[in-house]
Amino acid sequence: MPSCYQCHGLTHASRGMVATDKCSDCHPRGFVLRPVDHTADFVAHTHKAAANKSPEQCAMCHVSKFCTDCHQGKPARPGGRPRATVIPTDHKLRTFRTVHGKSYLAQRGACGSCHDSASCERCHSTPMPHPPDWTSTHALSKNLDATACNVCHADRQKCQECHHGGMRGSLLVASNCVRCHPTMRTRPVSGIKNKGLAEHAAHFNVAKTKRGKPYMCEDCHVGFGFQAAHALDTPQLSQGHDLRLCYECHGALDTVTNTLIAPYPGNTLCLRCHRDL
Repeated sequence: MPSCYQCHGLTHASRGMVATDKCSDCHPRGFVLRPVDHTADFVAHTHKAAANKSPEQCAMCHVSKFCTDCHQGKPARPGGRPRATVIPTDHKLRTFRTVHGKSYLAQRGACGSCHDSASCERCHSTPMPHPPDWTSTHALSKNLDATACNVCHADRQKCQECHHGGMRGSLLVASNCVRCHPTMRTRPVSGIKNKGLAEHAAHFNVAKTKRGKPYMCEDCHVGFGFQAAHALDTPQLSQGHDLRLCYECHGALDTVTNTLIAPYPGNTLCLRCHRDL
C-alpha cells in the first residue's frame, strides 16, 4: 500500500489530483478493505499503540477527522447516541497549552494522528506548521494573536530585532507604540497584563520638570530584542517588576549634579500605578 500512495491521493501543485484515492476505483466489488487485525478489541483497546508506532500506516485509510469524530464523542451516525470522549491525559493538564508547541517542534508525540493544519489554525490564526515564506508574509495574516506565538517561540530575540528594528532612534511616546500594542492605551497602566508593556506605557508622559523631553529607546536598550542595558531585565512575562531597576532612577540622585533623577521614591512609586495597594 505505501507504494500505491506514492501516487494515489497525491495532489500536484498545478495539475491537481495525480491519481484517485478512492479504494473502490481499484479494488473489485466485494473486496474486504478492513484489515484482519481490526477487531473489536483492536478498536477498543490496542489501536492507540499501533497509531503511535506507525501513524503513516493508519493515514493510508484514515484522515484526522475520522479520529477526532470518535475521540470527541460524536455519534457514529447522525442522530445516534454520543460516544465517550477520549482525550490524552496530558491534554487535560493546565500547562498543556503553554508547552504543546515545544513538544510539537521537538517531534514528541503523534500530533498528526488527530490534528491537521486547520485544527491548529482555529487557535493560532496562521498556517501551522508555518510555510517557507511565512516570515515575509505573516504580517498579512488576519486576527493574528501575538500571544499565541509565545507558545512555541519562547525566545523572541529574532522577532524583536525585526519588529523593533525600525524603532532605533525613536521616542518612547504613545503614538509610536499603540499602533502595534493597542493595549498600551489602558489607564491606569496597572490594567495592562503584559508587565513589559506596562513598564513602557508608564513612561509615556514623563514629568517635564525632571526630564524635559520623552525618553528614547536607546536610553535603556543597547540593542533590540531583550538585550537591555540592565542585566536584571529578563524577558519573563509572568514575573513582577524587578524594583531594583525602578529605583536606579526613582528616588536616586545624579552623582554629578546631586539632583533627583526621577521622582516618586519608596512606596510612592508603586502607588502611582497600583492605587489599590
